[in-house]
Amino acid sequence: MDAMVAMSWWLLMKSGHKYPFAPPVIKFDTKTWHPNIGSHNGDLSLSFLKEEWSPAMNLTTALVTIQAILSDPELSEARDLVVAEQVSHLTRFFFPPLY
Repeated sequence: MDAMVAMSWWLLMKSGHKYPFAPPVIKFDTKTWHPNIGSHNGDLSLSFLKEEWSPAMNLTTALVTIQAILSDPELSEARDLVVAEQVSHLTRFFFPPLY
């Protein structure tokens, strides 16, 4: 069973006056061990929340994508390099395939 299944997280979301033409700022308020989430500040390192954002996206799109990243980390966009290295060496242990 996936280690993230029974978890709950608090997120901080802020959209400015340029939304939906500029992406919202989304951070994890819950301390999380994940390669795409900053261990110290909860920042997300995901291109869809930066240069790949488009006005066709919305908060639902962002949250669904974050949910997918939680169970399938994007190591090429790692925010926490120490965690990314640990995950790359222990992928089968931390992120086992779902059957």
